[in-house]
Amino acid sequence: EFHYPLKMSAFSDCIWTSKSILVIDGGLGTEIEERGITLQGNGGLWSAELIHTNPRLLKDIHKDYLRAGADIIITSTYQASVEQFCHLLGISEAEAEDLIRKGVRLAKEAREEFLKENPQTDPKPLIAGSVGPYAVSLPNMSEYSGDYVDQVSSKHMMNWHRPRIKCLLEEGVDFLAVETIPAQAEGEAIADLLRNEFPNAKAWISFSCKSSTETCHGERFSEAVAAVSQCDQVVAVGVNCSAPEHIEGLLLSAKGMCQKPLVVYPNSGERYQKDTGEWTDLHENSAERFNTLIPIWLLAGAKAVGGCCRVGPTEIASISKKICELMKTTNLKLKDYNIY
Repeated sequence: EFHYPLKMSAFSDCIWTSKSILVIDGGLGTEIEERGITLQGNGGLWSAELIHTNPRLLKDIHKDYLRAGADIIITSTYQASVEQFCHLLGISEAEAEDLIRKGVRLAKEAREEFLKENPQTDPKPLIAGSVGPYAVSLPNMSEYSGDYVDQVSSKHMMNWHRPRIKCLLEEGVDFLAVETIPAQAEGEAIADLLRNEFPNAKAWISFSCKSSTETCHGERFSEAVAAVSQCDQVVAVGVNCSAPEHIEGLLLSAKGMCQKPLVVYPNSGERYQKDTGEWTDLHENSAERFNTLIPIWLLAGAKAVGGCCRVGPTEIASISKKICELMKTTNLKLKDYNIY
């Protein structure tokens, strides 16, 4: 059994009882690219590359999201794995593990520096350890379809996820953000791993979806969240890295299937073209578009809202402002979930 210095009650206490709706940060990789750095996503390291090459910029982006009003910042470990770090950087397993841990330390440093600037902040922002899908290690972009789960066993996926989860927990993240999971089978495999090997950990599991009812692999979203919700370590479920227009239908489909809080952090609404690596359907004002959708998402059951690809600090500031306005002018209140 692994031992790690976690006080996970802060996760549930802060998110589900002390505030009405919490704000999640925005995309890391696409925000890095907005600042002039080209990243390798297809079988590469994506935002995790900067843990090694430009940690200062990563920390600055974390702080920008906190200044924008984020209550939760997510580490730059989405595409980090011991295997990939060793292969792409030519380093040892111990050095690779330390890079994953460094991703947590950078987020912690950003939080501490933000709190020095804003000592009145209460409650303290939380740090989520990003756990991306197995397929980010493959050079075939199958994380967008989830097709790899038809060939890869649950045991193999668990073995791949284990080292990163261990490093994140031992370095003291507040909880795990298991995110952009395209298939129910992988969500269940990670839930089993947490249940059997990390009994003190807490996590949300968030799926990527291709429609208002289906995960990217084609399972019903409602069935996927119901399945992973059976794990006590999974204290919230949701959807991310998906089109904003799908969110309401997904939330409504899940409301009767599980009693766990729902989190949403979709993409900007622009569409990524896998063959060209470009974004199309560009929106001049995605912040304004999100503001029209946030009340709908909250009424459909969302308890935490943020953004993923192409959603930056400007949009998160707008989301935070909108949620504050809604809390003051409506009767939207958060149910006190008993998640232990």
